[in-house]
Amino acid sequence: MTDNSGPADDGKDEAEAQPAVPARTRRRRRDLLRKHWFVPAALSVVLAGLLTASLLLWLDDRQSLDDGAVATAQQQATNFFSLDHKRPDAGIDRVLSLATDPFKTEYSKKRDTIKKSLTEKKLSVSATVPDNGAAIEYLHGDKAQVLVAVDTRTTAGDGDQAESNRYRARIELVRVGEKWLVSGVKQVG
Repeated sequence: MTDNSGPADDGKDEAEAQPAVPARTRRRRRDLLRKHWFVPAALSVVLAGLLTASLLLWLDDRQSLDDGAVATAQQQATNFFSLDHKRPDAGIDRVLSLATDPFKTEYSKKRDTIKKSLTEKKLSVSATVPDNGAAIEYLHGDKAQVLVAVDTRTTAGDGDQAESNRYRARIELVRVGEKWLVSGVKQVG
């Protein structure tokens, strides 16, 4: 037995079964789209502008983080490689002023050894970071690693002997509040 209580299936699908949209209505829709095309276009332009502005603000904020980490790393590399037998405490204090643990504790423990070596050999070392001599190796959240090239000039004794060298150091940093501080210095070349 078959159930004939439902609608009759005459082979047409539902799209064909609905009445066609009158030509007049189609013309009205087309005319409205022609007349008001600028609304969707304007919304698209505004949306694209907002997305671009958001991206630029994000990149600018990230750039300032990068700049702070790089500036601190360059200064610390200069401090670390610049020591003078005439003022050893001043040089050591400059290094410690930008340091945090574990580096701060380790370097503090070496204070007497560094002073003794500088004064016995009458060493004076001055360091500079060349233009474009630093690059971020790693930056994520409150941690960064910056590779820094350092040019040094070392004099010993009466200053008659001067030697120039280039070193590379990996400066490990952590952000504490609004400042970047150095948590490690490793000579890499």
